[in-house]
Amino acid sequence: MSTYWRTIDFRPLPPGWRLVYLDAPTGTWIADMPGLLIQEAVLRDSYTFEDVMVEAEPADRGRRVVAAAWEVGTLEDATEADNFWMVLGPNEVAPDAPAEAEERERRQKFAAFLSDQAERRKAEKAAVARA
Repeated sequence: MSTYWRTIDFRPLPPGWRLVYLDAPTGTWIADMPGLLIQEAVLRDSYTFEDVMVEAEPADRGRRVVAAAWEVGTLEDATEADNFWMVLGPNEVAPDAPAEAEERERRQKFAAFLSDQAERRKAEKAAVARA
């Protein structure tokens, strides 16, 4: 079984809400944020790819609210984009170049940490296999 998030509702936001993405190799781009997606956790059978019915009241099911973005004519979870950075409210100022550089450095450090963790797990598995 695996869990995925199914969109069950959309709530529009008034004008002025924006999504900020990191552009490659530098800079940012900003898109209007149409609203919020309300999503519900759903179990999916890993073999048949069919949803598994959950015997829980709607109020007891796992839910989350995420920023919505337009993606080829449909609304998608903006946070799933690798280059998504932040949401800006109507009166918030877009980040400047130093803030962008700081965010890129933070992401590079995190990527290096994940790579180090993967290498460490690989070495541990190899050591166990040799034992």
